[in-house]
Amino acid sequence: MSLLSKRWIKIFFGLILIFAVLLTGLYFYFSRDLPPLEMIYFYQPARVTYVFDRNGNVVYEFYTEKRVPVPLDSISPKIIKAFITLEDKRFYKHFGIDVIRLVKAIITDIKERRLAQGASTITQQLARNMFLTFKKSFKRKIKEMILALKIERTFTKNQILEKYLNQIYFGDGVYGIKAACQYFFNKSPKDVTWAEAALLAGIPRNPNYYSPFKNPKVAKKRRDFVLKVLYKNGVINEKEFKKAIEEPLPEKKEKDESKEVGRYYFEEVKKYINSLYGIDFLYKEGVNIHLAMDLKLQEIAESVIDSFLPIFDKRVKAYYKKKGYKKVDSLRLEVALLAVDVETGEVLALVGGRDFLISQFDRAIQAKRQVGSSFKPFVYLAGIHSGIFPGDPVEDLPFIVDDDGTGKPWKPSNFDNKFLGLITVRDALAHSRNLATVHVLERVGPESVIEFAHRAGIKGYIPPVLSIALGSPTLSLWDMVSGYLTIANMGVRKKLHLINEIEMGDGSVIEKFHFKPDTVFDKKEVYILIDMMKSTFKYGTASRAKYYGFKGIAAGKTGTTDDFTDAWFIGFTPKLLCGVWVGFDSLMTIYEKATGAALALPIWSIFMKKANKELQIPDSLDFEEPEGIARVNICIETGKLATKYCPKKREEIYIEGKEPKEKCTLHFKKKKLPFKRKRRKF
Repeated sequence: MSLLSKRWIKIFFGLILIFAVLLTGLYFYFSRDLPPLEMIYFYQPARVTYVFDRNGNVVYEFYTEKRVPVPLDSISPKIIKAFITLEDKRFYKHFGIDVIRLVKAIITDIKERRLAQGASTITQQLARNMFLTFKKSFKRKIKEMILALKIERTFTKNQILEKYLNQIYFGDGVYGIKAACQYFFNKSPKDVTWAEAALLAGIPRNPNYYSPFKNPKVAKKRRDFVLKVLYKNGVINEKEFKKAIEEPLPEKKEKDESKEVGRYYFEEVKKYINSLYGIDFLYKEGVNIHLAMDLKLQEIAESVIDSFLPIFDKRVKAYYKKKGYKKVDSLRLEVALLAVDVETGEVLALVGGRDFLISQFDRAIQAKRQVGSSFKPFVYLAGIHSGIFPGDPVEDLPFIVDDDGTGKPWKPSNFDNKFLGLITVRDALAHSRNLATVHVLERVGPESVIEFAHRAGIKGYIPPVLSIALGSPTLSLWDMVSGYLTIANMGVRKKLHLINEIEMGDGSVIEKFHFKPDTVFDKKEVYILIDMMKSTFKYGTASRAKYYGFKGIAAGKTGTTDDFTDAWFIGFTPKLLCGVWVGFDSLMTIYEKATGAALALPIWSIFMKKANKELQIPDSLDFEEPEGIARVNICIETGKLATKYCPKKREEIYIEGKEPKEKCTLHFKKKKLPFKRKRRKF
């Protein structure tokens, strides 16, 4: 060998060495901020969090990337062949980089003097989708190749293909092949046609531009191009090609966001999850959240509210037009509703306002308003505990307090500004007599009532003043319903809850609702209160419930605040409890005589009627009477045992041993006075 030949050999190997060193340097330079193999191996894309109601219905989804991972064997071979044929024909032959295709692309780029043609393999596309940006640059291309080599060392070809098909973006927040099949065709990836597979393969190049929902003509052209590629490469035959070309594109069914139910409910769930697990948990982990919600009851609640609001709006506008109010059309009456399973404490339905899209403020949980007479049951429960029973007489007479905590004299009045004199405790509650209730409260003391309300589950502040008898405390609907739930459970306190269980994607449960019930009141005392509250339906302030079709056995209480700013009704059957509030966000009069019976009761009645039918709860279902209850006939005027001479009698209930022992002495047989008959003179 000549010296010249040896020299050229040295130069050649020297150049190879320099090239190798250069490549190694480039590799390490561009690899420094790329993820290690461990991160690539354990990489998990963001997934959809599914929300289920208590009956297992999917009611909501949380996601930034709507992705539902699916194994490769659950994907139709049509989809696999379409993507490989279009994107990477030598996928199973190359090592992550298709050198032949790369050389062709480089030549084209040199001719065009720009990055005109890509040569990315499926592995490179996966690398880009997982860890890189979509901005075209030389630097990104090198990183893409390096990552592709790492991915090929970490996974098998089928694993790479599976990850790729679960990763790619199809527009409108839809990621992965399963979510795409559901979104475009409402099908599983196993059931697509050749035309659908071709459409899917063509979209990722430019998801918005090739979307059949946004640009159907362009999408069809792109789909037909993919079908031609499949035909020319022998993947489909002529018959399949012609059939696929004639197949129509899918049409999008418009979704009306304003009709989505449960938006306030889901927002409360979101706030809870974010506070406990962090803001990314819902949108990346792909968990399953099982709610206490009953979707049917949630739909019923929102439907009933929607049917009543236009009626109420007309009354409001008529009232304010009469008063000369100029911005009548801007008035927005709001509403809140909570429906709860009495036995479990599950919140079956929650409505926080009339329109979530306009206002996300949740009036069922966040708003604190004066509760009016809906607070009175706690006054009477404390009264029963102290020995005041339904048949006892109480004064419905004027009452003046020198100072009720305000520094000014307080003179409460009844709704009708009338005084009934002596009435029974039962009638005082049934007819919501303010003055009689104040007299009961004065006998037991505000502190006792506050203690009973807090023991029932009310957490809000209650001032130790006599005006609480009229409902002066400002509390949330959630608070009030919590207190009523303890009454409905015969003195056993249970906890309202929105979520039953949170389950990770692998099936492991990370949170499950558990609350140990706590007996806080005597069952007999609470039963007597419930029996009194049933009278509001029989002849009291809730008697119009039957007008709206509610025929069940229930206990409840209306609530109306001063100047008619808040209208309440909270009531329950042995199985279901529901609370309703109606009012403005600001402290404005709704309209004259806008009582709880006029606004909240109608919503409650129709909701409960429909809910009982949905849950198959019979109207005849009554509250179970505990042992130790005595029933005796009393004189309504005196509260003592009735005699045959008493004009007004009623059967009343007491705790055994505490029923009245004395007979009424007010009414008795009147003796006829003797008199002489005068003779008429003629």
